[in-house]
Amino acid sequence: MKLMLMRARSGESWGRSSIRKEYNAKPSSLLDSRRAGAKHRGVETNDEFRERIRREQRLAARLRLATERLEAAQRERIWTVVESHQSGLSIRQIAATTGLSSSRVHQVLKFRGHHT
Repeated sequence: MKLMLMRARSGESWGRSSIRKEYNAKPSSLLDSRRAGAKHRGVETNDEFRERIRREQRLAARLRLATERLEAAQRERIWTVVESHQSGLSIRQIAATTGLSSSRVHQVLKFRGHHT
């Protein structure tokens, strides 16, 4: 096939005899040789394609789960900041404990309507 493309690009003419030279093998042997050399030419077999799809689906599921867990943890931290402030901890104490800046703790409390 590459030879045919090279000839087409160079403008060289080719007829039935050159095509026959390229494809003088039986169709079943062409399929077998393509599968055997599939990795070398960058073409996936059906099994490789299915495995790649399964792997991508597993990774997508892990990403969704990690995102859900992150969002839940962020919600928990916000509610804990609010509850801690309502229980009497200062903004500086909350900031030092959570690793947030004092201004971020203020923002969280203001957003939740619990800033005093």
